[in-house]
Amino acid sequence: MLGVNEIASVITNEGLVRTLRDGRHASALADGWEWIAADVLRIHLRRDARFQDGDKVTAGRAKASLDRSRHDSVQSQLYPTLRDIAAIEVEAGDWIRVRCARPTAFLLDDLEVPIRKWDTRGQPIGAGPYLTEETRRDGMILRASRHYFRGHPQIARIHLKTYRSLRTAWAGMMRGDIDLLYEVPSDTREFVEQESSVALFSFLRPYVYTLVLNHTRPMLRDPAVRAALNYGIDRQALIDRVLHGRGKAATGPVWPLHWATRRDAPGFAFDPFRANALLARTNGAPMELTGSADRMPARLRFACVIPAGVSPHEELAIALQKQFFDLGVDMRVEPLPIPAFLERLSSGEYDAALIDLNGGPGLVRLYLFWHSQGYWKTGYSAADEAIDTMRSAPDDNALVQAVSKGQRVLTDDPPAVFLAWPETTRAVSRRFEVPDVDGDLIKGIWEWTLRP
Repeated sequence: MLGVNEIASVITNEGLVRTLRDGRHASALADGWEWIAADVLRIHLRRDARFQDGDKVTAGRAKASLDRSRHDSVQSQLYPTLRDIAAIEVEAGDWIRVRCARPTAFLLDDLEVPIRKWDTRGQPIGAGPYLTEETRRDGMILRASRHYFRGHPQIARIHLKTYRSLRTAWAGMMRGDIDLLYEVPSDTREFVEQESSVALFSFLRPYVYTLVLNHTRPMLRDPAVRAALNYGIDRQALIDRVLHGRGKAATGPVWPLHWATRRDAPGFAFDPFRANALLARTNGAPMELTGSADRMPARLRFACVIPAGVSPHEELAIALQKQFFDLGVDMRVEPLPIPAFLERLSSGEYDAALIDLNGGPGLVRLYLFWHSQGYWKTGYSAADEAIDTMRSAPDDNALVQAVSKGQRVLTDDPPAVFLAWPETTRAVSRRFEVPDVDGDLIKGIWEWTLRP
């Protein structure tokens, strides 16, 4: 679940471009762009765009913000194609020209990076509909910006507040202290939707629950072993049992709603016979056919680290463990406090890890997590060529073909076990009129109005 800072970032910042649910791109601080070469993009800035202090978002300030982001170690990891930018030039008429070191079809995905300026104290000033007024121990207070280019938000202030439990938060909503419950767990949705004073809004979340496999481990190095683990999982049973039917089975790491995705792309259907056959003929992984007093007989053993106390990761891990048990695979679950969990991931000291990974709505996350030069270090490189082909695609037709090839590679030599894209539900007081939204209603909160 996102923290308060991440939620606040969504509504206090604005990028040049927005990526829609289907992976297409729409205007934000930029109202137009054109590729004048495979490696050169011209971007036109809106003339009415303002920062939260009233200053105009000029081409020069946009260039300065992009330059700062592409040279920042954290931002350049989160938005990896910014590293492809060789130079940014300001042109007359509110245009900037972005020259890349190579053709970069993913660049528009990463132009969602916030455009900001900095005050004399070094504090960032964004161009989103809200700005941070106060940070408190229990959360944050945001104030509407008078200078937001799409219009003045109707809600003057937003108090983002954390609660220790859903029960406490729900009680606050029933008292009228809370107008938005950010996330309604799937196992409580039927209870919540009985409350007439609350409206529920659900959407497929662009994060995929994934069993990440460390390819540097000898027992997970063989593609046949990883394929066997994929065929041995009944994803729909996991969704029905753990997510209460609210999710979509994952065929791979490509966002299923992306316009370039093949709906008939190859994937892993539940096939325990094929999984058993693959494990039986695998020579590269050590198989242990006998057990001991404290261990079940198994053909494959590995440990899976999970973030302790985080739902539904623990429930998913237990359900996975049971399905693997039926396959003769012993997956030991190791819950870790979140700091220790993240440390193990960054150091590579794990066999497998269960995590929900950002997989959309653009394609750049494929590079971030599944390219050998990306952020995620698992020892996997089989999809490098396919992802590079996507990244350098000169037009839509070429991108469709490249995505199709990438989906085949990621099935033939899977880097992980991709489980499910979960459905997320938000609960909103019926005091508010919420416009139709493409996906997450939080991004359009500046348009909410109070009912008469």
